[in-house]
Amino acid sequence: MYCTVPTRNHGSYTIVDIVETGRKVEALPTNYALAGLTVWGWVSLLADSPLVEIFGHKPKSLYNDFVKEIACNGLRATIKYYDELNDVLQRQMSREDTGDLTVLFDRRFLSTPIAKEYIYFAKNKFNPELLRYMQSFLTFGKKVEFVDPAFNEIAFRDWEVTEDRLKLLDLPETITADLRNILDAVLPPLPRSVPFMGKHGGGAVAGVERGAIEKSSNFVDYPKLRRAVNTISHGTTADDFVRTIPDRVVSSTSPGISKLYFVAKNYKTARSICFEPKEFMMVQQHYLYYVVEAIDESLFGSFIKIHDQERNRQGALIGSRTGRLDTLDMSRASDTVSVDLVRRIFPRTWAHALLSTRTSIVETPKGDRKVVKFAPMGSALCFPVQSIIFTAVTIYAYMLHYAAQDINGGLLDISSWTAAEISGFIKKHIPRDFAEAMLGSYDSLGVYGDDIICDSRTTMYVMATLQELGFEPNRLKSFYGDLALRESCGIYAVCGEVVTPYKFRMKHFDGPVSTQAFASLVEQINLAGDFGYGHLHGLLLNFALRWKPPKGSNKNPVLFTNDRDTAFAIYTCNPHNSHLRRIKFQPEDHAHDIRFRYHKDVVRCWVLRPEERIAKELRELAAEGDTIARDQLSAWDKYELHLWYRSTILRGEEYYCTPREVNRNTEFRWRWVAA
Repeated sequence: MYCTVPTRNHGSYTIVDIVETGRKVEALPTNYALAGLTVWGWVSLLADSPLVEIFGHKPKSLYNDFVKEIACNGLRATIKYYDELNDVLQRQMSREDTGDLTVLFDRRFLSTPIAKEYIYFAKNKFNPELLRYMQSFLTFGKKVEFVDPAFNEIAFRDWEVTEDRLKLLDLPETITADLRNILDAVLPPLPRSVPFMGKHGGGAVAGVERGAIEKSSNFVDYPKLRRAVNTISHGTTADDFVRTIPDRVVSSTSPGISKLYFVAKNYKTARSICFEPKEFMMVQQHYLYYVVEAIDESLFGSFIKIHDQERNRQGALIGSRTGRLDTLDMSRASDTVSVDLVRRIFPRTWAHALLSTRTSIVETPKGDRKVVKFAPMGSALCFPVQSIIFTAVTIYAYMLHYAAQDINGGLLDISSWTAAEISGFIKKHIPRDFAEAMLGSYDSLGVYGDDIICDSRTTMYVMATLQELGFEPNRLKSFYGDLALRESCGIYAVCGEVVTPYKFRMKHFDGPVSTQAFASLVEQINLAGDFGYGHLHGLLLNFALRWKPPKGSNKNPVLFTNDRDTAFAIYTCNPHNSHLRRIKFQPEDHAHDIRFRYHKDVVRCWVLRPEERIAKELRELAAEGDTIARDQLSAWDKYELHLWYRSTILRGEEYYCTPREVNRNTEFRWRWVAA
């Protein structure tokens, strides 16, 4: 494979042999193909500088020197170096009282391939497009999922350290009591006698390799879960739960064991997650539905949007313009919520319901271990619970600041506040929306998981309280004070302008086509086009078009479309799809003909279809008399019926597979679609 980028004096630089490049810069053979694509994507991005019209294209020697630097230092070491420079850049930018941007010059940038861009940015008026490009270059490859066994060892060691630290944590009684008062005042009681809303989660679970079909069979009957379902209802919900699980179940007195697992995260580490037993996950999803409903009904509903990141993104944008809102982020937040904290601060019925659905034992590489964290990443309740906790902490910080400013009012002892006083404080002093400006009030707040936005006057109170509770604020991802940058939920903003960089998020692949890798590649192509990085877009597109499907055709299966929202398709303003098989529409076509369905020409391409092959295989085995396959299909049909009942409550719930939602059970299928 090759790609050409322009150089100074109308020359060119030709990119060749991705795999051979990978061998030179990466030590592990499993990463050769991925490493090579990362290197040449990085080089192509150099040609997409927004200053080309001012300074012209970069010289060929600069491209060569950059490739030699990667080959000499190693790809991952180079990514680490430039990522650290990006941290420096982000903290060099400060906001003056006048609203102007000041950049503290750093000579280390003079030896980088973007030296001219950095000098121009530091000496001239703020240019958001240029800042976005520099960050895109400095962080390129940061999110690439390299595979390295050493990453798992590091991740497990960090997991053990966090768990040991939580065991020794002594929660301050005064803070937990105040947080309990806040949650008692704000959270409504969980509902009673409600329909069972459990379902399988979208991710992996313990002991299941093949998705929702296997999740629906071979259930284990945990008495603990029966009691958990009955916690918020009697009769109806429990009966619904029984009707959902398959006929063939195995009784167990086990408390339930989750499995510690590690997945590739970036160039330097893996992420630890826990695969919950499928039975626990189903009940957690049941609680998740009603927990989210309770949040929306409470005063917290204005500040927590479980299914929408837009509020936090808006807060980061406004905070970068005014300087009155700070953005905070936590390190390993999901692993730092202790059982003791949940037990102490949540209302009694809430605590009982939440704790009844957790697994207390985790299978680790060193054997089973009883954990003191509430729920790891992988639990359906991990995200909403930490959102509630961080929102309560932020409101608590607002109350502390208010009390400290009103000494004469005798409100220093906020532990004496009643539920009515707490609710009144929230309604009076914390606006529902970031854009609302009330005289004498605080700026609003927003919480999405461990992404926190708060009034800048209360930031130190928030961080101090979180540290007292055992959490670790991530100083590199938290932006406050005079720093010009604000970041939350993936959006970066400076002076009220979005400067979110392009992030090269490539799933791991080792030469052959995989569903996950190909879907992520298509998404990266579209993002490069959205950012206007034409040479990077061309390289990735060329690479995608050279991939051949494993079966069914010798033609590339990718669909080109002018609809940006189409899942698994490459966006272009003028799609032709001449590389795909096409059938023209004729008015006299019969109704059963595929062309009649769309009333237009159709083309044959790849689409993402989850688990279709698995269901087909099971039906073939069941037809041959396989009793196991027949039981699995029976359990699957039972679960599908439950989903239908559930959809009637939700007024129709449909699932569309998008590139970000592709999992290991999703596969490519040839289909006729509208041209």
